[in-house]
Amino acid sequence: TIDSNYGSYVNLHSDTLQKDFPVLIFFPSDYEKNKNSKYPVLYLLHGANDQPLTEEGVRKLYAPHTGVQQAADAHQLIIVCPLVGNKLYVNSPIHPKDKYATLIARELTSFVDKTYRTLPNRENRYVGGFSMGGYGGISLLCRYPETFSVGMSRGGVMDIASLIEDLHWDEPFGSEIFGDYWTQQKNYHLNSILNLLNKIKDRKDIGIVLE
Repeated sequence: TIDSNYGSYVNLHSDTLQKDFPVLIFFPSDYEKNKNSKYPVLYLLHGANDQPLTEEGVRKLYAPHTGVQQAADAHQLIIVCPLVGNKLYVNSPIHPKDKYATLIARELTSFVDKTYRTLPNRENRYVGGFSMGGYGGISLLCRYPETFSVGMSRGGVMDIASLIEDLHWDEPFGSEIFGDYWTQQKNYHLNSILNLLNKIKDRKDIGIVLE
């Protein structure tokens, strides 16, 4: 069953992608009471799934049993949970209009900071998730260290290229995002976490959590 009171639903329109995306936002329970308080924000990214891009779809992903509200209360932060489909949270090198990294790191963060009482700086902005969302968390941190200060991955894919070669994991969304692996291997290697980490290897102001 879907609990329509669990999390605050927002329909986010993306000017970049020219489409709408469902988002659930969880606030600390005292958010409305403490009008003068501002909060850090965690962008919690989902793994691969077959949910439609609707309010029902995002509520199924973040149902009460996931404990997101409890985490918002325990850590006194706002948790933002977008549903974007199986797009790996990257800007596709073969489909220039598919800018899902831009969606999260630019459009969604801007909307949240303008709409809610956040601490609107990178030191108080975190991104992470499970599986595909774990990949997204670390890759977005590497690509946008001026936006996020901490990236978290639980069971995330670190090397996309090795998954293709070892497990033939190029269908369906690998090839749709990066192209055919055997002719577009460069796209896969450039977007693997092992390569992206080079972008932030000299920074001392970044945190990475891997599980």
